[in-house]
Amino acid sequence: MRIKLDVMIDEIEMLFDELNLHINFFDTKTTLISFPVLCDGKFEFYKKIEKFIAIINKYNSNIFRCLGLNNTGNFTYSATPLSQMINPFDFLYIRPPSAPSDEYPLQFPTISKNVQLFMQLLWEYNSNNQATLSPDSMINNTNVNPVYPQPIQDIQLSDRQKHQINNFAFALKSQLHSEENQYYFNETQRKTNQKYKDFCIYFDHLIQKFDDLTFISFDFCLGTDGSLIEVNTANGEKKNILTFKAQFLNNARNIDPLSRMVGYMGKWEYNNVQGLYFRMILIFPTNKVGDIKTLQYQIDNYWCDTLTLGVGLSHHSHIASYPKKYRKSFCKIKAGQSKDIELFKQRTIGYLTKSEKYYNPPEIRQRLNDLSQSKESSRETSIVFKSKIRKN
Repeated sequence: MRIKLDVMIDEIEMLFDELNLHINFFDTKTTLISFPVLCDGKFEFYKKIEKFIAIINKYNSNIFRCLGLNNTGNFTYSATPLSQMINPFDFLYIRPPSAPSDEYPLQFPTISKNVQLFMQLLWEYNSNNQATLSPDSMINNTNVNPVYPQPIQDIQLSDRQKHQINNFAFALKSQLHSEENQYYFNETQRKTNQKYKDFCIYFDHLIQKFDDLTFISFDFCLGTDGSLIEVNTANGEKKNILTFKAQFLNNARNIDPLSRMVGYMGKWEYNNVQGLYFRMILIFPTNKVGDIKTLQYQIDNYWCDTLTLGVGLSHHSHIASYPKKYRKSFCKIKAGQSKDIELFKQRTIGYLTKSEKYYNPPEIRQRLNDLSQSKESSRETSIVFKSKIRKN
């Protein structure tokens, strides 16, 4: 599947901006004063690797051009247009952890398969003093964060480093182009693109039907590591976050203000503090919203206290990281606002349907499978979800 480089780079930049914004959780149950829970902190680093992979996959040439042997009998290298597009210092100083090589990739299960291949290969190179990409001064030095000056420009790279960077890029491309990896990449692209298309069709249907819509964003969870919590109801029934989510949607037509809602879209997410939770964008005709803060408070109260019996937490998450008007918990869009519609599709729907290409914690599927019961359909345990299009 051929994708233009600039399109892929733009998507990487955009989706990692959204990941940086969304993979946090804030308790707004009672005080409405939010506090952050930092979950990963390495999205900027992963973004640089994804861009590096996208660029070297596009071109067949070496990153640095070999000029031949110098007077000392060693090969010399010069910069190329390709070397100007990447920054080797984004990964040059990564040192291998003190763990066997077969355990190292297991430390990165949440990131894309491409980045896992990158990290595994880089570990192998930087574990070998004959092949390492690190500066000569770091070889045989056990200090992971050396205090001596580190080179930060291509002209400070030694010819040995340039040679090894070329070798590393060639070896990485060979692994990325393997039949197994290409099949995985193409299948992931196909599935996420289809989800994106389906959600956009759904959005277009709603905006054409109602003309003026308000989108309100929430994160819902159950306490600390709520994916493990079971709540005993008055009739002795045990419920978890999966059953509460189903009940939240099934009861919507009979509970105000949810009864005013004409649709929703969302996805399951995971972090190490809140465990499994779901992000949901509720869709209302603007003329039925009334006061936004009152409506948000009513939904908070229903999830946190009425439905989950005081165990639930809610967060007024942002619609998107950009533009500024979307960097809040709600937005209004009219049918004729083509620029706003396009940005909503790219940012909000793109995040819901495509971000799993770059960040996909295995705990999401594992927890959903653990919590689900045979009576629950595959639709109810789908990681990405939306309401059905009503025919009326």
